[in-house]
Amino acid sequence: MSENPYEVERRLLKREVIKYYEQKNDEGMRVVCKETESTTWHKEKEDIIYVSDDKARHNPTIATTVEYY
Repeated sequence: MSENPYEVERRLLKREVIKYYEQKNDEGMRVVCKETESTTWHKEKEDIIYVSDDKARHNPTIATTVEYY
């Protein structure tokens, strides 16, 4: 009943990368900057192209969010 998730066919829907930076603001106070980049793919299998036997999809939506704490 429980299949190995690496052996079933699956499709990546969204990828998020979060980076944290320490920096000083204009007043010399320490602030933390959180940068989030999310990539979302919307199309189904008809949008797949093949690059050296690996599947790669084109035209993702990429959003970047920056927050300061």
